[in-house]
Amino acid sequence: MVAIGPTAASWLWVPASGDLLQTGVVGGRSRQWLVHVPPSYRAGHRVPLVIAFHGHYSSPEKMVHLTGLDQVANRAGFIVVYPAGIDRSWAAGVDSPADKAGVDDVAFTVVLLDRLQAQYSIDPGHIVLTGFSNGAHLVHLLGCRLAGRVSAIVPVSGTFAPSAAASCHPARPLSVVEFHGTSDPVDPFDGGRIHLPGGGQVLPVPVTISDWARWDHCGATPRDAVVGVSADGITVIRRYYPDCTDGVRVSLYEIAGAGHTWPGGPQYLPRFLIGKATHVVDASEVIAKLVTGGL
Repeated sequence: MVAIGPTAASWLWVPASGDLLQTGVVGGRSRQWLVHVPPSYRAGHRVPLVIAFHGHYSSPEKMVHLTGLDQVANRAGFIVVYPAGIDRSWAAGVDSPADKAGVDDVAFTVVLLDRLQAQYSIDPGHIVLTGFSNGAHLVHLLGCRLAGRVSAIVPVSGTFAPSAAASCHPARPLSVVEFHGTSDPVDPFDGGRIHLPGGGQVLPVPVTISDWARWDHCGATPRDAVVGVSADGITVIRRYYPDCTDGVRVSLYEIAGAGHTWPGGPQYLPRFLIGKATHVVDASEVIAKLVTGGL
């Protein structure tokens, strides 16, 4: 049974002016999500949708500040939604608290999409899921399970759980744009164990992106293009696969020297904990181009 509506107990943080905190009961658990609607929105005129999943130990509010997606959405004219995970985590096969609690975040996302498409004028051909860290792990899983309902995924600083990749059978091709630092000290670029208490296993970034290229029936040989180089030695290379089915795009922004960060976002923790942030490329601006058809 799914029940959706506002409750006093759901006000866990204060939304920005004009934003709306919504709640629902999914799988017997109370769930929350924050909705940001751009000032240009008018009912009856379809707009793109971006759903942004926060990282482990984080929250929707912190995801707002990390990504700057509200400002990008206002300019580009799309709705952005920030869901809240159970125990500040997502169930994506990486031994997170949500995994251990038996949470079904795929079912939650289906309910969320149903709710948003009933409430707002959403363009079903322009729905993008993005996530950071543990949110990126979930986004990979959702790409496998919900390809029939979304047009693209943008995972940032997070790859596949091996179990999720092994059972991945997308219903149709979808675009995949991944961002990952080669010096990520939390979610290793070369795969292995996540460096968090109780962290599970993840696949190497190159394996993850080549898997998506295979599922999307892209050309076997990727091409590289240098995006830019920063004064502190960070180099961004865009590795993209040509000739994907149905015109979808599969690409990796490999950020040499960067850490566990959101490209274009702040240095939210000291470098000795998460590595370097970078502004050579802005993940939120890339999302805007992807969701509006400009990429």
